[in-house]
Amino acid sequence: MSVPPSTYNEDEDDEYRYYRGMRLNYQPGSKRMYWRSPREDGFHVTVTSGHEEILEKLAAIRPEGGSFRITELNEVLIKVTAPGETIPEIPKFVTALNNPLTFENVENVPNDLSPGDLWEGIYDGTRYSFVPMSTGEQNIWWSTVEDFSVRYKLLARMPDELFRNLRMHKPIGGRFCITPEGYVLTLVEKGILGAHARNRYKELYDSGNWDPLRLIDSKEKRTGLFPIFIGRWEIDSNNFKFKPPKKWGEALQESERNRMLQTISGLLNPSVMGMAHKEKDEDKELEEFPASVPLDFSHDDEDGDTAPIFIPTEDDPSVKDEMLMQEEE
Repeated sequence: MSVPPSTYNEDEDDEYRYYRGMRLNYQPGSKRMYWRSPREDGFHVTVTSGHEEILEKLAAIRPEGGSFRITELNEVLIKVTAPGETIPEIPKFVTALNNPLTFENVENVPNDLSPGDLWEGIYDGTRYSFVPMSTGEQNIWWSTVEDFSVRYKLLARMPDELFRNLRMHKPIGGRFCITPEGYVLTLVEKGILGAHARNRYKELYDSGNWDPLRLIDSKEKRTGLFPIFIGRWEIDSNNFKFKPPKKWGEALQESERNRMLQTISGLLNPSVMGMAHKEKDEDKELEEFPASVPLDFSHDDEDGDTAPIFIPTEDDPSVKDEMLMQEEE
């Protein structure tokens, strides 16, 4: 069954299954909220406005502070501690963000960008992967950090022009990011950058605009790639749905049943072809995603932006690092 991410009932004591989005931190005592760059960079970008209401609600749930997420649907999510446990691991819905956050010395909601322009804001949000299909299908999915093999198929269709822009910069697929404001971003090699993006980097340097350069350099230093703007998706939350993966022990789906009946027919009597019901188009199983794609995005990155599509194990160092980042202080 497809479940809209935004229909979670915050009054029910259930886990929120889609824990994703831009990662932020908050400190109730100082009433501070900020984005923290990964690993050795260590700089904090303070939220200067728009956070007062959600800070109050977050503090009511986790008065000690910690990290939380804001999704591309502006859902504010946090992890809480289960009874008898010490590490927050249960994702919960907190509230909806009604207005964009404002960050110190960073323009995170620009209105004058074209596809392929350098992204000068914070590169963070929900990480997606895609592999273009010859049929025109948009194979887009989101994976949990805890288990990259668990893939949630995105059933919503990205606007065609936006998807064309994405494919133009990632012709064989790869990873991209959607910010809470709906900006679609990706990372590309230097050779993919257009003249405007190349010149813009120099303009930022010549003008002494160091903070956007730090954000760009932070990505390029770790991945060898540059963040660019693809477009903005005005997402309809009512139609933004994921298809959860199959669970062990659940009843067979119609497509699975038909496939098994066909196998039985072939095993018992290859000439008998009538046991299986004809599949209806709407019952067909979603195609399995390719296990890997060429090395367009083979650079490793603790944010998962450029990790290859092949599935790492939980013993992989990059997976362990990211899982540690996910744990709430």
